[in-house]
Amino acid sequence: LFLDLESYLNERAAPGGNVMTFYHRQVAEQATARFLDGEKRRESHSALAAYFRGRADPDDDNLWKGRNPHSFVELPFHLTYAELWPLLDATLADPVFCEAKIRSSGPYDLRNDCQRALPLRPSVVISTTERAIVAGFRAILERPDLCLQTLVNRLAWLAPADPVVQSSVERAMHILDQRGCWLQAESPYAGMDLDSTLVPFQIEAMAQCLSTDEQSIVVLGEDRRMRLVDLKQGSFRESRCLPKANDR
Repeated sequence: LFLDLESYLNERAAPGGNVMTFYHRQVAEQATARFLDGEKRRESHSALAAYFRGRADPDDDNLWKGRNPHSFVELPFHLTYAELWPLLDATLADPVFCEAKIRSSGPYDLRNDCQRALPLRPSVVISTTERAIVAGFRAILERPDLCLQTLVNRLAWLAPADPVVQSSVERAMHILDQRGCWLQAESPYAGMDLDSTLVPFQIEAMAQCLSTDEQSIVVLGEDRRMRLVDLKQGSFRESRCLPKANDR
């Protein structure tokens, strides 16, 4: 089958390895119309969600010990389009999953998962997770080793009465206790902004770095292009392509 289709396929980089796509958009559109029409589309997303969840959480204990970064990238996407809303809420409200996801593809990709889901179904749980990511953005990028602590504190502050969020937070606190010493802050620090307004943008990012003034972010895309993005306006300030090693 691969040999028959090889001339119509293309490979692109993704977290955890390469993925295959159709080279021609028209072929992809026809395949989608024929094999992913109506209910079949939701069923396919549901099957892929089950597959990637098994890869991301192989012991089925919500510790998310999977070693393939691609599974963490794909799982929220397929849960969303499979319309598995309770499972999506529980997944995106789980600080342990969020920590694993951020290690795989960065905090902005996790925020994109939230913003993809919210227009399709408003959710206080997912909205809270998005606010926690934004509020902890700088801390997560500067100290990724404290990512779980950062998310736990902010989720606890933002949704103290939500049963889904607090159940996940309590379980994550137990995991932090097992890891050793960590800081549990009872309330936000003086001057901390829990309602920052970062503007979303869509880039397949291989690496990212927040500026010291928290006004912009440098993103290295899969196309080897480095972009400077204004987080307040959502616009690109500058873009340049990095040379390949053999071009130097």
